Amino acid sequence: MKRNTLLLLVLAALVGVAYFAQQGKTARLTTAIASVKQRTLLLPDLAVNDIKKIRIRESDKQVNLGVTDGKWTVAERNNYPASFDKIKRALTSLHDLKIAGGQPVSKENLASLKLLSLADGSTENTGLQFDLMNDKGETLASFIVGKNVESSGGASADSFSGPEEQRFIRIAKEDGTAWLVSEGFSELQPNPQDWIDKSFVDVRKLKTAQIANAWGAERKDENSEFTLMEPKNGDELDTAKVGSLATLLSNPTFTDVLPKDKGTPEFMKDAITAKLTTFEDFTYEVRLLDVKEPGKEGESKDYLTFNVTASIPNERTPEKDEKEEDKKKKDEEFAAKKKELEAKLAKEKSLEGWVFEVSNYTVNTLLKRRGEVLRDKPAAPPEPENKVSVPSDAVPTGAVPVPAPPPEPAPQPETTPATPPPIEKKSTDDKKPVPAKPAPSKPAADKKKK
Repeated sequence: MKRNTLLLLVLAALVGVAYFAQQGKTARLTTAIASVKQRTLLLPDLAVNDIKKIRIRESDKQVNLGVTDGKWTVAERNNYPASFDKIKRALTSLHDLKIAGGQPVSKENLASLKLLSLADGSTENTGLQFDLMNDKGETLASFIVGKNVESSGGASADSFSGPEEQRFIRIAKEDGTAWLVSEGFSELQPNPQDWIDKSFVDVRKLKTAQIANAWGAERKDENSEFTLMEPKNGDELDTAKVGSLATLLSNPTFTDVLPKDKGTPEFMKDAITAKLTTFEDFTYEVRLLDVKEPGKEGESKDYLTFNVTASIPNERTPEKDEKEEDKKKKDEEFAAKKKELEAKLAKEKSLEGWVFEVSNYTVNTLLKRRGEVLRDKPAAPPEPENKVSVPSDAVPTGAVPVPAPPPEPAPQPETTPATPPPIEKKSTDDKKPVPAKPAPSKPAADKKKK
């Protein structure tokens, strides 16, 4: 009995300790949350229009975006144009980013949340660091995005969010607080190629395509099929093998642009050349280079650079007996088209000299050899079985070998009647007696006369 009583007392004591421990934990958590001044937005005072430079860093990677001559550019790509739409969405997303929670955090605990700056920590305990600056390089906002945490709530409404994804953030001016936001930052990464403007050359209404020292194709109008230029020996273009020719380099995209120190003339010295013309009188001189990936059998990267010219008429030739109201409408249409073509030419000329990395699908047709685009010819009929081949060395150079005539049948031996063996002459002594022939019988009339 005493033993049972003792066990009950010990159990009650353990329950009490657990209860008071939980109460203490709850009290400390409530105090910690209460000590953080809550607000709705993470960066309520962010002046988006004043931001002229953005730096994103993580580990040994970084990207620097800035305004150069009134346009956003990517510093790691020799100030190649950046995607303004993506930067605008990113800054708007940061301005509208709402707080899901916050708590005090000691300096000792920053590492476990990956909230240390790159200057204070290592790769394992630092996060994604953002610095937003004005045109003078002064910091307007600086913060570190830390580790992911599980969330049972919904996703943020902005375009960069992932479902139920939350991360800790530490703002540089608020060292003692770790904020929690419903944002994954999956698209805001320190990769220069992710931020460049991917709009590209746009070859519209292709008329001719000529690949140097290989083959060429042309068509009479936009609705016709392509045919082989300067065909030889009955060669024909197989349209099934160049099915994408009509839309070749029509509104394509690219993977990356090479920095100037890599995309040099020496780098492109082995490129093939192609000339493309369009029904809008644009001419493109394209250079293509296929580079095998070292250590990766069957894999390669394709690079492209180009120059463009165009013949854009300044005036429209009126039609015969054109009415005044028609003339005004057609003049307006001509002026709008002229302006559009001039803007297209100016934009494409600004991309001249850059070396672009493109997918193989984009330029595969131009990389084909002549034999790979021709229609298969019918197989030659089989040779007769009794044909006798003549050795190549038996035919003089330049002469057409003539097949030898069929061999004559072998002469048959003449058939002569067999000579009977000679008859031996035997002596008269050896002859056997020959019986005499019987005398012919006399008629009955002769018997009566006697």
